[in-house]
Amino acid sequence: MRPQSRHDDPPWATPHDVDRPRLRPSRSHHGYRHLALLARQLRAEVSIASPSLTIDLGCGSAPYRELFDGGYVGLDLTSSHGRPHAIAWAEATPLVQSCADLVLSTQQLEHVRDPVGVLREAARILQPGGTLLLSTHGVWPHHPDPHDYWRWTEEGLVQTVEDAGLTVQRVHRQGELFTTAISLATYPIGGLRRRGGSLTRTVAALILALLNSICAPLDWLLTRRGSRHYASPSYLVVAIRPEF
Repeated sequence: MRPQSRHDDPPWATPHDVDRPRLRPSRSHHGYRHLALLARQLRAEVSIASPSLTIDLGCGSAPYRELFDGGYVGLDLTSSHGRPHAIAWAEATPLVQSCADLVLSTQQLEHVRDPVGVLREAARILQPGGTLLLSTHGVWPHHPDPHDYWRWTEEGLVQTVEDAGLTVQRVHRQGELFTTAISLATYPIGGLRRRGGSLTRTVAALILALLNSICAPLDWLLTRRGSRHYASPSYLVVAIRPEF
């Protein structure tokens, strides 16, 4: 089994980058579009679920903590990215069965060796009728932390979640084909923005902001005449533990 660490930062990321707010990503960040969409979708889903107790598996620096008014417990395998409430494997937490109203897992699943095992543990600690909010990557660059095992299609991710005994309610996409392509193209530019000289950082930030600004209209043009899905940088799955 491997850790549930789950940050999307490239190998050249600094500690400051790891701790940046994901709820309010900068337009000059290489993952702006999919992070902004994910934040919006998480806000809406948390509002619907209104959990009394949330377990954040692979919490890292707990970037989504402020979304939860009720109890919140963050678990991770290491404290190197933040201050989790408990150090534990995602596949075998110390939590009692059926203790949580909501389990959150963001950009974690691609880093674990046994995704179905992690999801079965999420199902175990959820109350019957409780909600899983799971985001992970469809198409994204390799980003080991310390390993990077998996990518999913939408159908494959739904099947993986349901193989763990959960029932998928809906899937949110964080962009379409152009968002995916631009995200891949801008990924290395993020390194220049952080590590280059003053002029290089300025130019890189302007390029990132410009490219991120055209993602949404290009995706709209691509999909306006049909509903075919091509690709997404990441997906947010909303699933529940069955009542029976």
